[in-house]
Amino acid sequence: MINLFRAFFFKLARDITFRVTLFIGLGMAFFMMFLYMMIDGIGGAHFLCTGNNMFVSSFNPSQNFGLAIPINLVSFTVLEFTHGIIRNKIVAGNSKCKIYISLFLTGLIFSLTLLFAYVGLSTLLGTIIGGFNANGRAMLGVIATDWSTVMSPDFIWRYVVANILVYITVTSFAIFVSTLFRNVGPCIPLCIIVAMLLGAFFPMISQIPDVARKLGDSVLFLNPFQVIGNPERIVEEIQTPEMYYWKSTFVVSDYHLLATTICNLGWSAIFTALGTLIFVKRDVK
Repeated sequence: MINLFRAFFFKLARDITFRVTLFIGLGMAFFMMFLYMMIDGIGGAHFLCTGNNMFVSSFNPSQNFGLAIPINLVSFTVLEFTHGIIRNKIVAGNSKCKIYISLFLTGLIFSLTLLFAYVGLSTLLGTIIGGFNANGRAMLGVIATDWSTVMSPDFIWRYVVANILVYITVTSFAIFVSTLFRNVGPCIPLCIIVAMLLGAFFPMISQIPDVARKLGDSVLFLNPFQVIGNPERIVEEIQTPEMYYWKSTFVVSDYHLLATTICNLGWSAIFTALGTLIFVKRDVK
């Protein structure tokens, strides 16, 4: 297993795809900063181009750079087959089970490296422009449309944990389809479609009162993107001598954090187990 990790880091240090993707992510961080600055300029205040908003929004796995991560992981993994690297690992005496587990673990390193490079630069740029307020405003999902929407004091670290769990699932799925089809043709569209459905479409549908009532909390344990695509909010009625408004606070409760942990680790285990079983039984040409 150690030799497999050494081979991965040796390849990663020289892989052009990884470097290009990394630079694209860094360039996108600057692009989003300028875009948010332009939008903020219309309102005359920094609401979007802030460290807290760019920190939260840059994690989204169903849009922007979040979609590029599984796409490039698929390309990186499929090349292992097309270039005969997997076959050489088997010839060198590594078991197929160890090879698949190493693909998943190194794929997770690949994904999280790209993710946190993008998130880190985005947060830094936003903080320089608009400061960082852990309890401030942020765009989350499709429901953060009013400027009275803020985050709870402990939302940041819970949101980070939830997203790391989501990217574990994303990685396990990307490795699974890569080793199943061994061709980027079907793998990339499949990853994009699944991410869009789970991260945008299903959370939006689950906000419909009738649908939410029928599904209940079951969706939390079925959709790995649910907590980050449709975070829970506490709505308060605020009345002061100067004004009257509704305040929405995003939270990730203990129950929701437990649900997303069980959901994502469960799906990751399923994809990893199925992928290992199929990989062990299939021949490597």
